[in-house]
Amino acid sequence: MKTGISVCIPARNSAWCLPDCLKSLENQSIKPNEIVICVGPSRDETERIVRSFKKRSKIPTKIVYDEKGLRTGYARKTLVDNSETETILWIDSDCVAPPNWIEMHLKAIQNHDYDVISGPQVVVSEGFIQSMRKEKGELDTEKIRTQKKSVRAYPINIISNGNCSMKKDIILKAGNYDPLFSRGQDWDITIRLRAINAKMAWNNELACLHRAQKNRYARSLKDGTFLKFLYKYGFRYVSYNPIHFAAFSLRVFLLFSIFLIALSTIYAKIFLPSLLLLLFSASSLIYGTWKKRGLNIQSLIVELCKCVGEFLTIFEILGFKDKKGPGYGKFSLPVTRRIRNLNRSEDKDV
Repeated sequence: MKTGISVCIPARNSAWCLPDCLKSLENQSIKPNEIVICVGPSRDETERIVRSFKKRSKIPTKIVYDEKGLRTGYARKTLVDNSETETILWIDSDCVAPPNWIEMHLKAIQNHDYDVISGPQVVVSEGFIQSMRKEKGELDTEKIRTQKKSVRAYPINIISNGNCSMKKDIILKAGNYDPLFSRGQDWDITIRLRAINAKMAWNNELACLHRAQKNRYARSLKDGTFLKFLYKYGFRYVSYNPIHFAAFSLRVFLLFSIFLIALSTIYAKIFLPSLLLLLFSASSLIYGTWKKRGLNIQSLIVELCKCVGEFLTIFEILGFKDKKGPGYGKFSLPVTRRIRNLNRSEDKDV
């Protein structure tokens, strides 16, 4: 592996945001040694934008493909395999980096002996983006630091794949990204990095701008990941991450209670138990949503989509290309440390 840094970007149906991301990388105070982009099957001009960027950019750019549409887990694995430097810097196609973003990551890497360093993503609406364009004609990435209230505060013990620098050898030692996880790769790779005692840290100065996602509800249908983790790690995962199990259970109860209430039109006796189950699961989900991201109608619709998404993952698991047996990754789970113990992480703000 060469000394240096590779910026890696998974891109699929990203024509609406990718040009701003790539432009922000060209404007960096320190340029990366290479940019590697994995292009998935897209209904828009994503591939044309990437090819055009490769032709005109002075930064060496490599294009790889997710031809079968296996999505983000496969894309990240392919990006790691095709990067040529010792350090990988991740950014999502719907993110925009401030001019000193790479410089700040490099300083953090050079000054501290960490394997993984993550930073926050400042979530802003498309309205904010458009108002910035009208005001200055282009995105003012320096405004990122003025949007403190919008910072998405990921826990230190969970990697933020949209803004993260990693040593390539440590990713490979952990087994690289798993194509099973079209969503949830952050937590899956975190589990395996923890299992090999990788040193991870968080730096609040490494902020990048994260544009509000389009097709939010359609994406939420793919957010049900519990059954995938159960398939990969076995039943030990339930005790390792009881919060995830609780969220999954409430979603199951909600859908089951809706089914029973519909069935009560034929069997009236089950109406009251079904209603009580619905009230319990719905109120618990609403409380959890409020604690996590605040309460509004959009958040509740997203949560309902996730309930359906939990069952759609069954078909995704059945169609998993690698055909690995259930429980194939359970060896990665630390037996004596549950997720709640990781919250008192020894990691520091570097």
